[in-house]
Amino acid sequence: MKFSKALKALKESKRVVRTGWKGGEAYVQLYRTSAVILEDDELVVRKVNPFLLIGVAGEDNLSVYQPTSCDVLAEDWKIVD
Repeated sequence: MKFSKALKALKESKRVVRTGWKGGEAYVQLYRTSAVILEDDELVVRKVNPFLLIGVAGEDNLSVYQPTSCDVLAEDWKIVD
């Protein structure tokens, strides 16, 4: 599917991935609520602007994801569980 449909799916709290990616990318997910940060040695919950994170298969690591122009123009997006 096209990125416009992938973006709609992200806004519906679904995870998406490109089938053309050959690395360990497992999914992209939209996060939009809050973040827990360390501030003056205390954990504080702050509201944040929506952002995308990418999960890597086989690991519990998440990284910030910014779509490239190739990602936006691609038509090989799919929804994943």
